Amino acid sequence: MDFKAYLQKLQGMSDKNKKIVLWAIVAVLAIVLGSFWIKSAGNRLNEISKNIGQIKLPEIPQVETPNIETTPDQTADWQTSEKDGAGTYINDVYNYEITYLAGTKIKENLVDNPKSCVYLNYGTGQITIKSPDSTILCLRSSASAYAKEITQNIIINGNEYKAEGIIDEGRKYLQFSLYGGGAIISFETDETDAETENKIEQMISTFKFTK
Repeated sequence: MDFKAYLQKLQGMSDKNKKIVLWAIVAVLAIVLGSFWIKSAGNRLNEISKNIGQIKLPEIPQVETPNIETTPDQTADWQTSEKDGAGTYINDVYNYEITYLAGTKIKENLVDNPKSCVYLNYGTGQITIKSPDSTILCLRSSASAYAKEITQNIIINGNEYKAEGIIDEGRKYLQFSLYGGGAIISFETDETDAETENKIEQMISTFKFTK
């Protein structure tokens, strides 16, 4: 191609045609340079991916987890059951029974002297039945300096028993013995929850020894 003749021809064109030719040349150069850049970038990416594949990550040593001794739960060997309906709890070790209302949760000790300490939880209240040879401290053993001593009569199977206890920090605690110490029954409720207290006393009134 005779570039000299082409330049002379270009010089003889109008300004408008010159601009069209120049923009065409710029577009062609941009396409050519762009294709070279894309090809070069692709080659670089391929090299980077190969290098990444050859990198060996350091091995992380496995650390053995030390055995941590935890404080055993004193009630872990206790059996708990939620009672949907009313029924009768029978203690076949210490030979007594008590009728409970629907929604009562019963927890009994299964170790040491099995079933020697039994809880019946109902609403805000709780009944505790402790047998004479229980090795578990299942009754309340302390009170605040503001505790108020109280007494109350409890009827069980037509017999009247005197229960002694305290009102302490909004809770009412009472306990009494049956048949010369054959069992110690205690119960507690919120001081202002008269309805639950009546239900608790209703359940206690059904207590009896089976032998």
